[in-house]
Amino acid sequence: MSNAIAAVIIAVAALGAGIVVLLVMPGTLEALGTSATISGSGFTLAARIAVPR
Repeated sequence: MSNAIAAVIIAVAALGAGIVVLLVMPGTLEALGTSATISGSGFTLAARIAVPR
């Protein structure tokens, strides 16, 4: 159960970080790529934590 909670926290934090990047650097293509990378990495990490081996 704690793995699922940690995964949700990481996913929300990654999504928040992606939004912050878009707010700090509005209108740049690099911001879009950085935001997608941060969000993708966060969701990948969350999935690895949530699913036990």
